[in-house]
Formats: sequence, structure tokens, C-alpha cells
Amino acid sequence: MATREGKQLSTYLFLVYVTFMSSYFVLHVHGANECVQKSFPGESFVCVCNSTYCDDIEPNTRVELPNFNLYRSTKAKERFIKKILKFTQTVPQAKNVWVVHKNVTYQKMKGFGGAFTDAATINIMSLSKLTQDRLIAAYFSPKEGIEYTLGRVPMAGCDFSTREYTYADSPQDFSMDKFALAEEDLKYKIPVIQRALSMSSRNVSLFGSAWSAPAWMKTDHSLTGKGTLIGQAGDKYHKAWALYFAKFLEEYKKQGLEFWGLTAQNEPADGMITDFSFNCMGWTAESQRDWVAADLGPTLEERGHGDVSLMMLDDNRIWLPAWADTVLQNATAARYVKGIGVHWYMNSVVPPLTLSATHERHPDYFILATEACSGSFPWNQHVVLGSWGRGEDYSHDIIQNLQNWVVGWVDWNLALNGTGGPNWANNFVDAPIIVDSRKDEFYKQPMYYHMGHFSKFIPEGSVRIEAKPESSSPGNLDVVAFLTPEKSVVAVIFNRSDRDIEVSLHDPDVGFMDLTSPSHSIMTAVWWPAYSMMAGRGRVLVLCAVAALCLVQHAQPVTGDRKPCVAKDFQHGGFVCVCNATYCDNMEPNTKLPKGQAAMYMTTPGGKRFEKIVINMTAKSNDTRDPNFNVWTVKKNVTYQKIRGFGGAFTDAATMNIMSLSEGARKNLISAYFSPTEGIEYTLGRVPMGSCDFSTRPYTYDDTPEDLELAKFALAEEDMKYKIPVIKSAMQMSERKINLFGSPWTAPAWMKTSNNETGKGTLKGKAGNPYHKAWANYFVKFLDEYKKQGVDFWGLTTQNEPTDGEISHFPFQAMGWTAESQRDWIASDLGPALDQAGYSNISLMILDDNRLWLPGWATTVLNNGTAAKYVDGIAVHWYMDQLVPANVLSFTHDDLPDYFVLSTEACQGFWPWDDKVLLGNWNRAVEYSTDIRQNLKHWVVGWTDWNLALNMSGGPNWVHNEVDAAIIVDSKKDEFYKQPMYYIMGHFSKFIPEGSVRVEIDGPYEDEDQWMMAFSVPDGSMVVVMYGEFYEAHIHDPDVGFINFQQFEEGITTAQWWP
Repeated sequence: MATREGKQLSTYLFLVYVTFMSSYFVLHVHGANECVQKSFPGESFVCVCNSTYCDDIEPNTRVELPNFNLYRSTKAKERFIKKILKFTQTVPQAKNVWVVHKNVTYQKMKGFGGAFTDAATINIMSLSKLTQDRLIAAYFSPKEGIEYTLGRVPMAGCDFSTREYTYADSPQDFSMDKFALAEEDLKYKIPVIQRALSMSSRNVSLFGSAWSAPAWMKTDHSLTGKGTLIGQAGDKYHKAWALYFAKFLEEYKKQGLEFWGLTAQNEPADGMITDFSFNCMGWTAESQRDWVAADLGPTLEERGHGDVSLMMLDDNRIWLPAWADTVLQNATAARYVKGIGVHWYMNSVVPPLTLSATHERHPDYFILATEACSGSFPWNQHVVLGSWGRGEDYSHDIIQNLQNWVVGWVDWNLALNGTGGPNWANNFVDAPIIVDSRKDEFYKQPMYYHMGHFSKFIPEGSVRIEAKPESSSPGNLDVVAFLTPEKSVVAVIFNRSDRDIEVSLHDPDVGFMDLTSPSHSIMTAVWWPAYSMMAGRGRVLVLCAVAALCLVQHAQPVTGDRKPCVAKDFQHGGFVCVCNATYCDNMEPNTKLPKGQAAMYMTTPGGKRFEKIVINMTAKSNDTRDPNFNVWTVKKNVTYQKIRGFGGAFTDAATMNIMSLSEGARKNLISAYFSPTEGIEYTLGRVPMGSCDFSTRPYTYDDTPEDLELAKFALAEEDMKYKIPVIKSAMQMSERKINLFGSPWTAPAWMKTSNNETGKGTLKGKAGNPYHKAWANYFVKFLDEYKKQGVDFWGLTTQNEPTDGEISHFPFQAMGWTAESQRDWIASDLGPALDQAGYSNISLMILDDNRLWLPGWATTVLNNGTAAKYVDGIAVHWYMDQLVPANVLSFTHDDLPDYFVLSTEACQGFWPWDDKVLLGNWNRAVEYSTDIRQNLKHWVVGWTDWNLALNMSGGPNWVHNEVDAAIIVDSKKDEFYKQPMYYIMGHFSKFIPEGSVRVEIDGPYEDEDQWMMAFSVPDGSMVVVMYGEFYEAHIHDPDVGFINFQQFEEGITTAQWWP
């Protein structure tokens, strides 16, 4: 039985709890129609609506301070749940404090919306009249909906139509006499738009986008594929196409619909660079500029449409800022243009700062996100009902856009069917609302609710204001804030992580908003500062005192003979460590520890570089609240791939930079990579076979025309003077075996169809002919000549980036192959040549290009038994990794388990818009760690960086294709700089040697910003590499015990112990 004292204590605690909760939760509002959940195979659920019922949202009624409205949606169970909470004056206990500065303002918002496509409106009209009304209201009604204010309208057909058509398909109708709206406009689009406008209490801004001119106007005489307008700006075709735009506006106006804007062309690059199977038409920035200046702008003005907001581009931001620069440098074109339209399909590989860079160059022109959808790539499942992850993708992209001057965000189709259509080209995708006309119901997806957390609360005319963390914030927590025309402040708090996060928003004029942001949730907070009860009281000061930060790590610090980093800050978001001829930092040796102890090496953005502590392991978790809290268990008996190692490339540029240093500095640099006492012990080295762009000139080893016997084959000065000496020095310093592999960029020009070492071109003829046999023997000669210099190779790749020379005119060395031609050449020429010359033990790797081409490339080559017997592995590059999911690597492994996958090239600063060298930048290092982790998680056996060392400009590179590197050399000062990328690499390469095996580690969560990986190492130790902020975590080895640790800042840590 409970004691009397215990009952009194329980009563007391209950009263304290009630008092606290009553002051915190004023009201949990239940006035809205709640979601009727329906679960599908997916991550969350949809909300079902029909003719008699649909969930809605509790009104955002003004409340007086200290109250505020909070709307919350979660992956687990909630959709637009409203609570009325109170600000507090107490300094928050949460570590994550965001300050809202209402006087620091950015862009004025246009709003949020979606597209009235044929498909969307056909789906809406397929429902009963009452269900149609509920669906349209869900988007546009002030009472029941999320109040969209933007609507995109395709000008005639697009792929989301049931047929191909334009408004003027009569050949040679230059005067547009036969121009007429289609049945799709009159029966579907216009009625739905009119009903949306009638339901909305806000102004809905419509804008039109054209997919294709009529076929008779185009060079390919087709609405689809690669083709442009016939002729040039100013001619009758270009004038007729401009007139088409004006006619569109005029015909819609007759139906009572006026347009706010137009885009000059949907995705103009589509019709320029490839044969897409759907409606498209190509423009370059130059041709779009000239047409706008000569035809479209004047035509719109002359016909009374000069006030229409004309947007250029309407394509992926990969084309910015160059596209905007090109168009807007022409004053005539610039005066007709009001803004820039961008799509999201390449956002994962193009940083959002591109948008800010464009704004800074062209501040008088707005940027609007005009199209986005999920399920668009061929490998995607098109419709995933209930996918919370797709909703998160929307919110993450919206916030990134808004934080970089974008004035609004427009989704693609308002509604699709269960297949993701109709789409006449079978180009199906997902949508926020999915219609099931057979059941006369529709499903509101998580994407719908994510959109609503912005569109409902941030109307046109709102201004983004600063929301800034007081200290570093978890990478998966985003906050963005606005001041609305109604003088309310709106903050959206978005948590993508697998854990709840305590966060406090601080309005200095009001107080603190203490919140728990649940895992995988989005919240919108609204308050009205004009009613502040704080007036005249002064501002609340945040005194730090975040309780969790006062905790200390109970460990034994290690100093030993370690040489610390000499830090230098170049103001690029971090610092470098400076080395010269007499000094270079190193790490404390990872010597074997007694059983029951673990070494922890930590690198952080704030200042630590390989900082070592030793922790005593315990028999139990030391968490007194919950012994199972945040436990990560290592399962040594669950094994995956055997590791080959980590490394970098001995390019001409890298070795020239190394050799430009004095002997002492050169030795320290090579030691930094390869020495067991001073370095991170690389075990992989890539060697270009001849020149590449990171050379000072183009060359091959046999530039004598028609030397099919390769009698004049000879290594170059670059090999003899730079590459070979540096390689041999590295091999002498290393205690580990360094596995070298060669990669060719191009055959000699005389062997190629282009007669050029650069650009688009292939080997002459086909497999088995003299050129293909000569090129195979070139590989043998390369191995022979390096062997004479005492350098043996472990592997070869068949061609660096074979698609470069197949699909585009790159200005650097390249040579094209298809998977089929590479397969045939290996089977007929390369494999036999290597075997006959005694190199059958060489590990031959195919592809050596982006994983975009997997698994198709690999299956094409390896389904041929003859080619397959010569191949050992598949090489991949990282340049499209953010676009192509890492699980394609697992798919490839599952299909072809006998062939290893090795990552053979990665670097930062490679996009044209990137800063080439960012000395000290931490974010670039984080991207390395994320990619390495993704690769290792999906069966990749190793990860190879690009140039070992570059100069301050990111070269030399003979075509000025400079990039960043883990080590940057300043030969004028005879010193070099070890970047954060170097230390990230070391956290893997130093501790996970060749022969290590990845093993299972199970934890409570895992995401891109917080993760752990475990390995069994040949010396008998266990290694865990972890990244993120671990307020408290416990690594459990069932054979030894628990490593209990706390890490209060972002960073990478490697733990090692000997069971």
C-alpha cells in the first residue's frame, strides 16, 4: 500500500502539474471537423472526404497576448490541430532558441497555389457536384480550406492532358484567325477556376504557361521532343507565337477570367537538350531574350496586356543566375519582364543560395517557384497515398525557397487520380489530393497539409522577417517567420527528425514561446504583437543558462604528444588548420586500449579536430530515467560488405601542387594523407591515364596519328616529374597497402570520331576493329610503363564518365560509350588484352560515372557472360547523388552481388555557380560525411575523393573547371591548409582499413543529420562512426558494455574499442 506521505506527495505533484498545465494550455480547440483517417501502404495516412463530410481547419481568430494560436500536424496522428497557448517571461530551458526580429525584413509574398491542368480539372469534375464543391473549397475557401492565392493554367495541352493539342493547329495560320479555346478549357478548366474564385475571399492570381507552339510553327513539326520555333526573333513565326499569348488572355477574359501573369515557356531547356516524349519546346536564354524584346513584349503592350507580370525561365534553378543575366542584360527585354519562374526538379543538386545570388544580381525582379511534384522520376512510385516524407519534401523546399527571396510556391496538379494521371504520355506523378471517382471521394495527402501550414497563414502581401537561432540548431529543424497585412506574426516550425525537439521562439517585444516540436511535424504559430501586454516593460534578456549545456562529459582527456591544429579563419563558415615545412597538426595514436575502455575522436565546426578522450565502458546504461533511452546496439554477427578503403586522386594538378612546396612542407602534406603516425592513412589512389581537365595541357601517351601498334607510346613529363614521385613517396610512408587504380579520360584524337580529345566523340568503328584493339593495348602499355617505375596497380576503370562524351560537348577531355559498346569492347578487346599480358588479376571496373545510370548500365554489361568474366566491380561518382536515391546502389548489389561497388570520384565547388574554393567551409565537409554514409549503407566498399591537393584557385585546370579539395596549397607561403573535408575523410579512413566489415547497429532513429555506422576491423577492434548532436546516447556492445556519452554540438565522432 502507498504511505500517507506518498499520497500527500502525489497530490502535491498533481496540483503542481495542473497549475502548470492550466497556465500553459489555455484551450485545446475541438471546433473543426476532424480528419477521417485511412491508412495505405506508406508512411502515414490520408484524410478521406466525400459529398457529405470533409475535415477542415479551426479559424485563425485573433487572440490577445500573451496568448497565441498554434496549429500542428504530425506524421503520427494530427492534422491542423489547434491549441491556444501562452507566451512566458521565463528564460527557456530549451537549447534551441530562435529570435524573431520583426524589424529585419526581406521579400513581400505573392502566395501559394497549384495548377489547373486538364488532368486536375477532369478529376475534379469526375466527382459528384457536392464532392466537387468540397474539393475546391479544400483549396480556396476561407472557412474550409487552405486559401490558395496562386493558380497556374497551362495554355492548351501539356502531358497532364488526355491528348496532344494547341489552340491553333491549322497550318500557316499566322494571323491566328482559327485560334480557339479547347473543350478542355470550356468544360473543365474554366468552370473549376470560376468556382474557385467565387469561393475565395482572397485575390487568386492566375498565370498562364505554354508547353508548345503548334507543330507547324516548329523545327521538328511535332508538339513533343527536341524542337524550337522556326526562324528567329522578329520573323512571322515568332510574331505569330507572341500573338498566340495575347489571344489566350483575350479568350479567357471573354469567360470572365483575367490573368495576373504569364511565363514565357514551360521548361525551355526540355526542347533543347533531349527528346522528351511529352509537349515541349526549346529556347536558349538568348533566343528567349530576343523574342521577348522583339515580339512578345511589344505584342502584349500593343493589345492592352502591358500590366501582365511576364516571367522568364520557368525551369529548374540549375540555369540561374546565368539565364537571368542573359535576358536582363538586354534593356528592351528587361523592361517587359517582371519576374523569374523556377521549378524544383533539380533542387537537390543545386543549392538554394543560387536563388539569393540571382536576387542580389537582379533585385527588381521577383522569383516565383512555379512547379513542383513528387513521384516524377522514373524510379519513383508515382502515387504513394499517405506519404509523410513527400509532405516533408514540400515543406523543406518551400522553406529553403522562402529563405532565399522566393515570393511564392506553386504546386503542380491540384488533383490526380489513383494512378497519378490522366497523362497522355504516361508521365504520372503524385499530388496533394488524389481522387477516387468510383467511390465519389478524395484523399487529402500529407502534402496538402504541409502546403496549408504556409498558404492558410501567409497571405499575399505578407513580408518575411528574420527568424534566427541564438546558437547552432539541429539541421532538421527549420523556422521561417512573416509579418502579415493583418499585423499578425506567423512562424512556421518544421521538424524533419526522428526525435522531439524542445524549441523556444523569442519575440523580444512579447516573450518566449516554449514548444515541443514532435518528431516529423510541422507547426504554425500566429500572434498579434499590437496587443502586447509587455508594452513599457522593456525586453526580456536571454541569459543563456540552457541547463543541458551545463552537463560535462566524464572522461579521461588525452594529450600525449599530439600536435594541435593551428587554426586560420578565412570567413567561409569554419576554419582550416595551417601546415608548413616545420609544423603540422596530427592526431593522438589509436593504440589498443584495455577491454572496457573506448577511445572517442571528435571533430566539430566549433574548434575540435580529432580531439581524443578515453571513456570507461559500463555494464549498464547510466541513464537513470530510462536504461533503454537512446541506446544503439552493435550486432557483430549481422555483417554486410568488406571495405576496400578510402583515398584520393594523384592528378597532374594535385601532384604539381604538392611538388611546388619545399621538401619539408611536401613531406608533411604527403604524410598527412598516408603516414601511420601523422596522417589519416589513405589506402586508395586514383591515377588518370594521361591528361584530364586537372592538367595544364591536353595530352595522351600516344599522339602520333595511326600508331595502331602504339610504338610511340610513352609516359609524359607529368608522370615522371610529378605523379610517380609523389605516389612512390606515399607508398614509402604508408604501413598499409595503397591500392592504385587507373582511369582514362580520352583516347588519342586520331582514334576518335571527333578527331578531338574534348567534347562529344567515341572510338572509331566498333568492338574488334583496329582502333578498339589499339585502345585496349593502350591500357596494357600504361600498366607496363608504370611497372617499370616500380608502381603496380590494383585496378582500372574502363572510362571516366563515359556519358560525358556521348551526350554533350564538354570542353574538357572526354570520350563516349554506351553500356552496350563498353560491354562489347570489354568482351572482345580489353579483357583478352589484359589476360594475355598477364594482368588478369587487375580489378576491372565498369561505368565510373554517376549512379544515375544504375542498375541499367551494370546489368547491360554483366548480362554478357564473356564481358562479365573480366569485370570485378562497378565504379560510381557522386555528382548526381542528391538527385538519385542511394538505394539504387543496393538494388545494383542485390542484382549483381558478386561485383563490388566503389565510389571513385567526388569534389565540392564543381557547379558553374559555386564558389570554387571555400577555405574552412564546414558544410562542404558535412556533405562528404553524408554521402560516405549513404554509400557505405548501400554496399559500397570505399569512397575516393578527387584531387589530393589544389591551389588557392582550385587548380591548375587547363579549361578553368576549378573545384575545391580537402587540402589547399599556397606555394607562395610554402604552406598548406587542411580543410574540414580532410578531417571528415580521416574519421573514416584512419579507423576503417581495408578488410574491415560493416556490421549492424540498431538505434532509436536515423536521419541525414544524426546517424551511426559500425565496423569490425581486422585488428579485432570495433569502430563506430557517428554524426550529429547527441545530447545523451549509449553505444551497446553486448560483449563488453555501454559507451555512455554526451555531445552538445554538431560534429563527427569515431569511437573505437577492443572487445
